[in-house]
Amino acid sequence: MLLINPTAKTQNIFTGLPAVADSAQGKLFATTNPLFSWHATYFNVQRKKILLLVNDLTYFPIVLADINAANKKKLAEIFPSAVYTAFIEAGIAPTRVEKYLALAGDIKINAGFNRVVVGVMNLQLRYLEHHPLDLTEILQVKASQNLGKNIVKENYPVDNLRQAFQQELKLTEVNTADVTAAQNYQIEKTWLPYANWGTFQAETATSEEYDVRFAALAANNGLVLAEFEKYLLGKENLSAKVAHKHVENVDIIINEFFLYDMAMPTPISQYELLSYGLGDWGVDQGVWLSLAAVKKAGTALKKFYRFLVAAGEIPASALKEIDEEIAEGIAGAESNFQLRQDFDYFDF
Repeated sequence: MLLINPTAKTQNIFTGLPAVADSAQGKLFATTNPLFSWHATYFNVQRKKILLLVNDLTYFPIVLADINAANKKKLAEIFPSAVYTAFIEAGIAPTRVEKYLALAGDIKINAGFNRVVVGVMNLQLRYLEHHPLDLTEILQVKASQNLGKNIVKENYPVDNLRQAFQQELKLTEVNTADVTAAQNYQIEKTWLPYANWGTFQAETATSEEYDVRFAALAANNGLVLAEFEKYLLGKENLSAKVAHKHVENVDIIINEFFLYDMAMPTPISQYELLSYGLGDWGVDQGVWLSLAAVKKAGTALKKFYRFLVAAGEIPASALKEIDEEIAEGIAGAESNFQLRQDFDYFDF
């Protein structure tokens, strides 16, 4: 299956193509086989629809122009042909592209779901403002290749594509039982709820009281993180590597930052600390060495707090404040990294 996940406004472009039988299974296919999954959006130039498709694994873009009513009906032929041409232009051997398309088979349509890929698409839409389009051609070869040579998340999509094709090309079958298991996943609460911890006055506590509280909360955090990792694997179907990295980032915030440096508030007691932890503390301590690393930590925290909602630790209404604090922290980190670059430039 060659899966396309259009944004909501883009769905009407793909009405002539078959939809996946089960949306959840389609999403699982996409996360399991990201090289065979694409997200899609469109914009208008001179009253013509310009379609942008971005590969989920490599972020490699394909730009198609003038997707009118007639061309919409031919997307089942247009898109595979565009993939073939664009991949060869990017330096992929024709035999490898042919194998890719043979493995992929027919196109199926699901719905956009990956916020990271959608964010990349939005970035590439801004890049497209600086690339002229030839509206007499459907496949915008130059625009596609130029976009592929713009840095996204510290890498060039065209390099990501070439690296992906150096690996074995294969499709991993999606087990329906995995979808059912994810839908029915139940969190096992082995920890003491954070609401039961109350407040702790670290500044007036004795050394012994401090040590006891620290050890107990650290052990409790360990139980929470262990279940959080199971949740990422079982509910969100993330790979073990990605899930472990999310857990590592959350561990840094709730243990090294909240527990150790901030005198032991629980993760649910002072949301306002999140912006400081991401934007100032993490940068000053050298925990995250790039803005991309801070953004990944922010993503991990968003997943963590949604896990806490699912676990009944916090109400869903708290997520708005939490997301705002995370966004403020990322913006602060960006400013801090820029300040460091400015100081390096002036070489005081």
